Amino acid sequence: MINFEELVTKNEIPMFVPEGIENWQDRFEKARELHHWINRERWKQYNTDTRWVRWRQADIPELTWADRHEGDVFSWDRDYYRIDRNDPEIVVRDKIYLPQFFLEPEKYEIIKDNETLLYWYNFCSWAMPMAEKYADVFESNNNKKFKKMMIIRYWCPDSENDRNYSLTEQREFCSEKFGVDHYDETYGSLHLGETDQELQVERPDGSENWIPVDLTGNDCLCIVGEEGGEIREDIGGTNHRLIHNKESQPDYERYSLILDVDPR
Repeated sequence: MINFEELVTKNEIPMFVPEGIENWQDRFEKARELHHWINRERWKQYNTDTRWVRWRQADIPELTWADRHEGDVFSWDRDYYRIDRNDPEIVVRDKIYLPQFFLEPEKYEIIKDNETLLYWYNFCSWAMPMAEKYADVFESNNNKKFKKMMIIRYWCPDSENDRNYSLTEQREFCSEKFGVDHYDETYGSLHLGETDQELQVERPDGSENWIPVDLTGNDCLCIVGEEGGEIREDIGGTNHRLIHNKESQPDYERYSLILDVDPR
């Protein structure tokens, strides 16, 4: 059993290997399967209450916009960023949200015959109790915290069009636009893997040194958010970012798995 309080208060970069992670070696393959399966019709099919809205950033509406697909079983955001207002290439980040109520019995009845969603139901059944233990480090009242699993895809739909930007340039823009350095507005989160090593964590000693964190295997990372930073005296929350890894296998997409603990 992992002692999360000791892990995050005594380690600047709190890495751990969760018990049972070896049973989910196919999780990146299944993340790809999920994202290549999802579309608006299927999102509607597996939710009983849905809401879609198109959002544009007010100051640069032609450069960044998003489609928000909210549902009572699962939700899905698609964020777009145009590389240059004079060129057509865009990069995309998809986030599929599996909130804690995804595990309710009535939700299981909706998704049980879909092998793709059932895989993630079982994954969340394994991961959510671990996140609950981590959440207890910050807040003991269950009514004040909310857990959600995020399966994230960063990708370059124009990867075969390299007239203006090479695939490497598109991947770099995608990672570093969507992964600008930030503190999460959460209590904390468990980073349960990424297909390419691109995550970096700032050393919390004022040195502005950034440490690459490799989550491509069984190692996982505890991130401390803004709402939970007070538990780490003189350390605070975790500033982190994505920096494109030019030595990674060239591909038009990458995946990341994160389980957030939010205040509510």
